[in-house]
Amino acid sequence: MTVRFDRPWHSRPFAPSPGERLCDAAEIGAGEARTFTYGEGKTAFDLILVGTPDGPRAYINQCPHFKIRMTARPDELLNSNGLIQCAWHYACFRPADGHCVSGPVEGHALNAVPVAVRSGAIVIGEPERAEAMA
Repeated sequence: MTVRFDRPWHSRPFAPSPGERLCDAAEIGAGEARTFTYGEGKTAFDLILVGTPDGPRAYINQCPHFKIRMTARPDELLNSNGLIQCAWHYACFRPADGHCVSGPVEGHALNAVPVAVRSGAIVIGEPERAEAMA
């Protein structure tokens, strides 16, 4: 069973709105990733966007272990095996579903943020119905 932490992504301060454009879809291929930050300070909303063979996926840039930003530098998102890796305690997460496969939070998962490709751009998707009611 995958355990997820915290409140829904869309209820956080500075969360991007559904439909907000992140980048051109051509900018994120399979095995590539980048970060986006909305707002400033401790309540900033940090997002990891990663390309997978099945399309882009996005997660809140927060490790479930200590609930801190996982990346020390924006260019250090994926390890040599193509997994999202926490820079602090080396937990590794699958890009396809955010599930932790090794490290101190194995069995937990990153909080997903829905994304979609529309008119050649990656945009923030709509919250899931269950999430919207949380």
